[in-house]
Amino acid sequence: MQHGGARRSCLNRLVWRIGLSISRLLFPAGLVVYTIAGGHLNRAAPPTLSLIAVIPATLLTVAALTALPARIAANRSVADVLRAE
Repeated sequence: MQHGGARRSCLNRLVWRIGLSISRLLFPAGLVVYTIAGGHLNRAAPPTLSLIAVIPATLLTVAALTALPARIAANRSVADVLRAE
């Protein structure tokens, strides 16, 4: 049971790298689709209200995405966590 934490850590790093790789591919793909659809990248300017709304939306998203794994990890017993360290 001691190796479970190491496997989980390795799996977390793998998932992180896969997610990062996918995001690197999707961002340029979105720009290509925008350009093909007739958008002009040099004149693209979102409304000010949308830009202001991004700040609290980002904070809430980061809080939620941080809280969920913490909640899941909190379900492990203290004895198992200490044994794995």
